[in-house]
Amino acid sequence: MIPAPIPENEAERLATLRRFAILDSERESAFDRITALASDLFDVPIALISLMDTDRLWFKSTCGLEVPELPRDLAFCAYTILDNGVFCIPDTHMDDRFAKNPIVSGDDAIRFYCGAPLIAENGHRLGSLCVADSRPRPDFSAKQRQRLADLAAIVVDQMEMRSASGNVLTEIENRQKAQEKAAATESQIRALIQHVPTGIALMDREGRYVASSDSWRAFMAAMDSSGDKPSMSDVMSGRPVWRKAFADALAGKTTRNAEDPVQLADGQIEYLRWETGPWKSEDNEIQGVIASSMRVTKQVEARKAMERQTEMLNAVLENVKDGVVACDAEGQLTIFNRSSRDMHGIDQHSPLPRTCNDIPGMFDADGVTPLAIERMPLLEAMLGQSVVDREIMISLEGLPKRHVIAQAAPLFASDNTLIGAVTSMADITAARLAELKLRASEALATHIAFHDTLTGLPSRAHFNRMVEDAKDNLHGQTTAAFFLDLNQFKAVNDLSGHKIGDELLKRTAVLLKKIIGEHAFVSRIGGDEFIAFKPVRDQEEALQLGRQMAHEIGQPLVSGNHTVVSGVSVGIAMHPEHGDTHEELMRRADLAMYKSKAAGNCVPVMFDPVFELETIIRRTTKLELANAIKNKELEVYLQPIVDAQTQDVIGAEALARWNHPSRGLILPSEFIPIAEESGFIVELGDWILRSAMATMAPLNNMFLSVNLSPVQFRDPMLVERVTTALEDTGFDPTRLELEVTEGLLIYDTNVARSAINIFKSKGIQIVLDDFGTGYSSLSYIQNFPFDKVKIDRSFVADIDSNPQSAAVVQCVVNLASSLGIVVTAEGIETEMHETLLKFIGCNTLQGFKYGRPLPVSEFCVAPFDSERTALAG
Repeated sequence: MIPAPIPENEAERLATLRRFAILDSERESAFDRITALASDLFDVPIALISLMDTDRLWFKSTCGLEVPELPRDLAFCAYTILDNGVFCIPDTHMDDRFAKNPIVSGDDAIRFYCGAPLIAENGHRLGSLCVADSRPRPDFSAKQRQRLADLAAIVVDQMEMRSASGNVLTEIENRQKAQEKAAATESQIRALIQHVPTGIALMDREGRYVASSDSWRAFMAAMDSSGDKPSMSDVMSGRPVWRKAFADALAGKTTRNAEDPVQLADGQIEYLRWETGPWKSEDNEIQGVIASSMRVTKQVEARKAMERQTEMLNAVLENVKDGVVACDAEGQLTIFNRSSRDMHGIDQHSPLPRTCNDIPGMFDADGVTPLAIERMPLLEAMLGQSVVDREIMISLEGLPKRHVIAQAAPLFASDNTLIGAVTSMADITAARLAELKLRASEALATHIAFHDTLTGLPSRAHFNRMVEDAKDNLHGQTTAAFFLDLNQFKAVNDLSGHKIGDELLKRTAVLLKKIIGEHAFVSRIGGDEFIAFKPVRDQEEALQLGRQMAHEIGQPLVSGNHTVVSGVSVGIAMHPEHGDTHEELMRRADLAMYKSKAAGNCVPVMFDPVFELETIIRRTTKLELANAIKNKELEVYLQPIVDAQTQDVIGAEALARWNHPSRGLILPSEFIPIAEESGFIVELGDWILRSAMATMAPLNNMFLSVNLSPVQFRDPMLVERVTTALEDTGFDPTRLELEVTEGLLIYDTNVARSAINIFKSKGIQIVLDDFGTGYSSLSYIQNFPFDKVKIDRSFVADIDSNPQSAAVVQCVVNLASSLGIVVTAEGIETEMHETLLKFIGCNTLQGFKYGRPLPVSEFCVAPFDSERTALAG
């Protein structure tokens, strides 16, 4: 077991625990009833009230476990007290922190644990109310966890009541004396506080009112939905903070609360500023509590509104593109927003300038003459002079020079007193125009409206306008339209962060502009997509440019500790062969780009009219697929999987085939991607799973392998669908294998891990399909609990002629073997394939050599053992 860390406030926590004087006390029925209730409520054999001592876990009450205490380093509760939330372990055998704990092994092992911390009023976590079971409980719901937390709060209340009751006898003995001494002055006090606007109350040691003002009684009545005026004892019983303040006052302490939210009977929230302290007799004995209160709701709401307004103003200042700097009347800088820091090369770890003199890198517009103090816009504004459109250059070593236009103005209070000054700086480096001094603000706004702020490239709307304006000049010329899309860009953002993704986009823009050269148009049209238009001699020159784009943009990006490889797919369309308008060329270049992406080899593709026909067919297929699912035109096929050593058929993979009324048999490679795009894959996958299970259920000696799409994993009902199918068909879950691809793990790591863990808990086997063809394969086989990996057929096809393929397969087998993972090789077609893969160490084999996919009705009667050749035919 991995021991839990010691809380940072351990000394204070232990002191609070000692204050309750409960450790090593006798059993008490009040606590035993709670553990019995928890055992019944959550249907568990074990329920405990535990208190975490220095080096032990001591049980105040136990139900189902008759031990007085446990060593702290073996206690699950040591993790529970680290957080305010409920700590739950659905299966201790699946959690590395507890898998080696001696109490989770053996016949009476604890396989499930859930604990709610016992949190004292001061926030210290003293122990837990926990429940445990000898069977895993993955279905322990959020509602059940909340109920456990509610019971834990009752335990704490019981402990507080137990602690407070220790002083009752002493208080009873002194009550008579206190009452006698108080009687002499009671009438005077009542008269004094009766009509004070501030709420005032005088209470004896029992919380009974001795005297109270009208405003106090009015507020207490507003808290009581019955209309009665509650005693202070009644009010304190429902408010632990007030109860503690009352107890502290009786101990001689004064308590103040500046903003206490109190809910009235009508549901409204009022804020109180209150104070409690000891009421002492003439001989300095404490005989009760004096309390005062004042409603401060309007003040609190006004302050919060001001804070929200201030936060919004600060957020706006930090996120505006212009640099904003302000100072007070003494010249001390009070605002220096993020854009200003970026302009002046000040990172988040460097101290900010304190005055204008400390601001680095300020030059006149010529970039040579340092800016004189009297030319500082902020200082001029301090003298009462507004500054409009002053051009300044910021030049710092190691950073590009920036041209900015500064505006500045003095700040006056309502009485016309100068209280400071503010200046704004607009970066005009990339869009400096001849008339910039006259129309800087307008020019900057125009640039932002028509350019991509990240890469500086023209926006799509601006690009369209530029191409339209230039069409007369391009008339008669051969022009190439390029459509580019970065491969696996979402994976780059997810794995390396958006900052690296932004760097990749900016580098792509720079390289694309360099490659495309002059007399061309380039734009980022959204996300990771770029377009470019350029006059060329012929298609060969266009393809050469496309190959250069794929090569240079596809080079690794090194940024800090990150090295990112993201290829690019390039589609090309030509004017006038493929279209007369730029919209037609862009659309057809886009179709060609998808062909490049589908090929996956970063090779540019020239548009072919057949692409549009394929698009039409694809749309038609999508509509027909919906009807095919409805009309049951699809059929489940099964392909055998054999043991590599014995050649016995030990399982089968379920595959789908579409018997189209006019096109005949359609393979999954054509219609499964369409089903994924349209969402039909969820219904289709559920049908395949059920049909295959129903067929394979009687074949007790064989397992069934079924592919799951990443789209199915995004279905929140996936686990329930699989579970229901198992129950309805009576299929043994230990005979079921679910195949997932690396694409799922790249894009939905958390979703995949959660679902995979649930399937594993039911005994279902998890298989990594098409291993070696995706991204970061080794990391996934090490970090996910796979039972089997399938080596893609692309490695098997040339294993007898390509030493590299054999080396890859051998590496995978060695790694899987060291991790206890079974290896299946796909695509076995020859004796040589079989011999080599058996020698390398593959456990199971699949391919046409052992049998082509068969309809389920034929598979169940196929002569696997005696006539293998007939099966493979």
